[in-house]
Amino acid sequence: MGKQIINPLAHQNRFVGRLVALTKQKKAVWLKDGVNPDVGYCFIGNELFIFKVEYGTSEAEKNTKAPDKVMCFTRNLGIFWPSSLPEFKTLQGLINEAITDRRLYVRMRRGAADFQLKKLAGIGKKN
Repeated sequence: MGKQIINPLAHQNRFVGRLVALTKQKKAVWLKDGVNPDVGYCFIGNELFIFKVEYGTSEAEKNTKAPDKVMCFTRNLGIFWPSSLPEFKTLQGLINEAITDRRLYVRMRRGAADFQLKKLAGIGKKN
């Protein structure tokens, strides 16, 4: 049997679809840290997803304020959506709608960090 190839675009579409569904179900919490308006933090359970709207690479591109892509960083994966994809606007909307609540952000960020430490502490103990 041959290896199955993962379609990255299909994965990206499903990823955004799940984020939207979990947001509507109020299982995803979108926050901003009050420092960078182009960064949104999505907390789902103890998982943290960091989304950042980026504006090209040159100074001219950055000054146009036309976003180039949305980047997502998780603990084991990085994904990006160029502005040409429909999901780009969906993610940009979720980031823009994120609330700024510094206390909640700190509490949830601490919970995500604690979760990672517990996971790391448990690796190798079940041998």
